Amino acid sequence: MTKNPGYWRKGKPYLDEIIIRPMSDHESRYAALISGQADMIFTDRPTHVKKLTGNPDFNTFVFNFRGAGILVLNNSKPPLDDVRVRRALAHAWDQKKYIKASYKNITPYTEYWFGDALN
Repeated sequence: MTKNPGYWRKGKPYLDEIIIRPMSDHESRYAALISGQADMIFTDRPTHVKKLTGNPDFNTFVFNFRGAGILVLNNSKPPLDDVRVRRALAHAWDQKKYIKASYKNITPYTEYWFGDALN
């Protein structure tokens, strides 16, 4: 993205250019930041968040904009074609334990689809 020279607000935007490079791999994003190839990343990897938060060379901004995580099931094949199996999975799922195990509590639990900000 490049600065619009005809922008209506004098003195803005502050940057002449922003380059956005999509990087789907978490480790590649983190390595690019550490090596100086990237100036900013978004991550939800607990190990990365903890390392960066404790590093004085980086500013870490933690925010919760997340609502529901989506788990997609292919219900066209057994055993997931059986509604009883899908219901059993839904009843067995423990979101609080999943957040603690997977995200080491860096993302909060919410009961609302779009997170707690909109309830």
